Amino acid sequence: MGDFIDDFFSSQPKPAAPERRKEIRADLTQFVELRFDQEVFGNATTMDISAEGIRVRSSKPMEPGSCVFLMFTLPGSGQPGGDSPPVQVQGEYIVLHCDPLGPEWKIGLRVYNLPGNSKARIKEFLERDS
Repeated sequence: MGDFIDDFFSSQPKPAAPERRKEIRADLTQFVELRFDQEVFGNATTMDISAEGIRVRSSKPMEPGSCVFLMFTLPGSGQPGGDSPPVQVQGEYIVLHCDPLGPEWKIGLRVYNLPGNSKARIKEFLERDS
């Protein structure tokens, strides 16, 4: 009987891993500039964004735990009669993970230091987009 139960449970689908993200995320596809120590590391393309982080695709891998300076532009609202201009966001992010994605790398970045009202602007963009 023990073998039957073990076989039954081993053949059942495993529950999905719990979602680690707590913030609202939105798809965002655009080029961003990455810098290490004031030197341009390269460009990447955003995949999605939240108020706490951003996920990008890059042709170069990045070391988890390293700090990068990231610059990108959030689109304006596009609301009729209330168009808001695009907003440039720049700040420091920590590399959480860097995983292969075909010939590129998928890199998860967490906010480390966003000056001024950048975080509030990201939240406004996310609320508009959701």
